[in-house]
Amino acid sequence: CSPARSSPFPSLSPLLSRSSNCQTILRMLTTIVAIALLQSLYTLGDEVVEPPQFREDGLVIQVHQKPDTCIDSVRQGDTVSIRHAGFYGEQQIDADGGQPLKLVVGARHVLEGMERAMIGQCLGETRIVTIPPELAFDHEGMNFKTKPVPDGSTVTYKIEVVDISPRPGSFSYAMSPVKEFLESHMLTILFFLISGGIWYIYNVQRDAAIKARKRKKAASTIKRATSKKNN
Repeated sequence: CSPARSSPFPSLSPLLSRSSNCQTILRMLTTIVAIALLQSLYTLGDEVVEPPQFREDGLVIQVHQKPDTCIDSVRQGDTVSIRHAGFYGEQQIDADGGQPLKLVVGARHVLEGMERAMIGQCLGETRIVTIPPELAFDHEGMNFKTKPVPDGSTVTYKIEVVDISPRPGSFSYAMSPVKEFLESHMLTILFFLISGGIWYIYNVQRDAAIKARKRKKAASTIKRATSKKNN
């Protein structure tokens, strides 16, 4: 048979094309390349906390930097903010530019493989995901005008979930307008809090000084009255 997409080892393509098991061999080679890509990304400084997950859809997921407590995890349809970087071999092909990317999981804002890999990812967790071509830039539903990689390319993405927006119906969702208001007016609120504190302290000290003067005046009046009576 003839390979449907380019092999990770072009020099072996003629041999594989004459083999009845070429597709199986190509899949094995792709898996080997995926493991090698994962190993190459160890230089990013993350600690491996779980063994790789080899999924039936071709994804290879390696969990890094998982929080001790998973307070929330990504679900289909969630609005999340992620930090990400994409690699084709040693070449970086995608990055968030220093700002988290906000997206709806399942809305095809990113690669299909990225969306699938994020399902179940904890808030604060980092994953390195190796994505096969059919879930990356060869996906039929993405319609890329230009691609940063050749057809049939396996890519690797580092994904960190930095925020999961409150879901409709939850208490957090109901309180989100209040949270947004507080965050957007934080400087104004701090100004009034500090000003109010200063005004309160000033009035307390002023009242204390007035009371002290009144006590002193009363004591002086009593002393004069006592002196006149004795005379």
